[in-house]
Amino acid sequence: MFSPGIRAILCRLAVLLLAFSPALLCGYFVASNAVNVPVSDDWSRATLLKKGVDGELGFADLYAAESGARPLVPRLLMLVSNGLTGGNLRAEIAIAHLSLWVTAACLFFLVAKTLPSGPWRVVTCLALAMAVFSPVQYENLLWAARLGTLLPVACLAICLAALRSTLPTPAKAALCALMAAAGMHSAPAGLLIWPAVLFVIGCGLSGQERRWLFAGISLLAAALCAAYLPGSGFGIGSGSSHSFLSGLGSPLARSVSTDASATAPLVGRILLVLFAGELAILGWRWSDPHARAALLPWAALGGYAVASAALLAFGPSPAAAAEAIWPRNASAGLLLSASLVGTGAYLLNRWATRTDTATLAARLALCAAFGGTAIAIWWPGWVHGARKMEQWKSARLQGRAALMYWAHREVEFPGRLDDRRGRLEGAIPFLQAQGWLDPAPLEQFGFGGFIRDEKRMAPSDYKHAMIRDATFDGGVLRTRGYAALPASLRAADAVLLTWRTGKGEPWQALALTEVRGQSVSEMIFGDTHYGMGPNLARPKQFSKWGVEHSWPDAPEVEFELRAWMLDAEKMRAYPLGGGRSLGGGSKAEEGGDR
Repeated sequence: MFSPGIRAILCRLAVLLLAFSPALLCGYFVASNAVNVPVSDDWSRATLLKKGVDGELGFADLYAAESGARPLVPRLLMLVSNGLTGGNLRAEIAIAHLSLWVTAACLFFLVAKTLPSGPWRVVTCLALAMAVFSPVQYENLLWAARLGTLLPVACLAICLAALRSTLPTPAKAALCALMAAAGMHSAPAGLLIWPAVLFVIGCGLSGQERRWLFAGISLLAAALCAAYLPGSGFGIGSGSSHSFLSGLGSPLARSVSTDASATAPLVGRILLVLFAGELAILGWRWSDPHARAALLPWAALGGYAVASAALLAFGPSPAAAAEAIWPRNASAGLLLSASLVGTGAYLLNRWATRTDTATLAARLALCAAFGGTAIAIWWPGWVHGARKMEQWKSARLQGRAALMYWAHREVEFPGRLDDRRGRLEGAIPFLQAQGWLDPAPLEQFGFGGFIRDEKRMAPSDYKHAMIRDATFDGGVLRTRGYAALPASLRAADAVLLTWRTGKGEPWQALALTEVRGQSVSEMIFGDTHYGMGPNLARPKQFSKWGVEHSWPDAPEVEFELRAWMLDAEKMRAYPLGGGRSLGGGSKAEEGGDR
């Protein structure tokens, strides 16, 4: 049907699709669950943006220290992205995801330099992609403020690929210098790129190329660090080995246990022992220049990962063991796993090709077993991460509803937008005035942009979407119920209470209440202690709502009460079952569905 040339092209495309399938799946998860609503540290951008609008933004503001770092590059990317997209945070989330593609492409290049073309190369790239794109790091993938966490990893990968390439020495020097400088100005761990690069240069190159590169990179690193470190707050804190091991083992711990806080240190210890074996193998093969060149980048990657976990545990802001396993800190464990995959694939391939008695089928079986093991190890973490990304989206949509009604109510559950209300009070008016909040907070209390969908839902939907009870006594309305959106059973983003005194009259907004759901802080606790648990898969638990509303100017006649659940993604409002007639002497318990 196809010519041999076309078949060869199709085969290559199929192989590339297989190798990049985790990247495509992760991209789908990101695109489906990213929400353009600031949360927590995202609100800090308002300070820089305001200085930019007022014409007061200078280099000192961009270079200012923050938590032991000088995040110059993320700040510049934020300013450019904000100017081009009108403050759409999904653009910064896309940049973070793109940085993972850069990391994977560079690691795939190292695989091509390490392994011959064939099944081993494809399977190794697939295993690496499973680690690099794992959604177990969902905070870094869906939180714009975490952009700086992923950038140093991409910068290091570019440096390792450049040093393994055939680029001229000046081009290698320029690229490594640029990427190391960008990495150190993204997050504290970026400082570790310099020793990783110098390690590869000093051990992997030779002759004049090594002397020029080592001297030039060393001098530049010293100069930049001399400007960077004073006043940055970077230093060594009083951490613990428990936190260090937890940071390394966090991603894989969710694949073997429902309690990541208990198993992460053990998994971290196992990975550390395997990395020690990786270094021992490098030392054993040191006299073989081809083996040394192949293994050095993977050892440097692993060393960077171990040093990153140590910096997290003992650095300027030492993380406790419970914090070390937060999804935002998963990069170290993921990179160490990738390092072990690269070295393991090289060793197994060398062993398989040198075993004269092994048949082709046996070699392919070994290759398939290697890939299958990698997938089996990572798949539970993928399932867990994908579920948590859905929950992150739900939490952010509830934050969107809270933001829309910001001027008309108090945020009931901390963490919907930010635990620090004072920061919100300064940031929201400014961002709203610039048109950088979408949707913007409502000027008048009511349905706003929500379209009322008054079609009667299926009877099964009312089981999780109803007013359970309501009373009106002494000018106080008390009511509660469930609010799970139809079909998806996702917890509604808010519940709007309305009333009217007669059929045909318009509904008047009375009060807004949040649905139980989960705040970001609650998600972190659940992720830490119930790593593979269902969490939001229990609609009645997480779709609960209740309100006690003082209503001194309530009508003296009987009125009809109706509750609407709000969907901040589709911008629709659905009526809850169990509408009531209250006031005017009516009894709440006799109220029926409306």
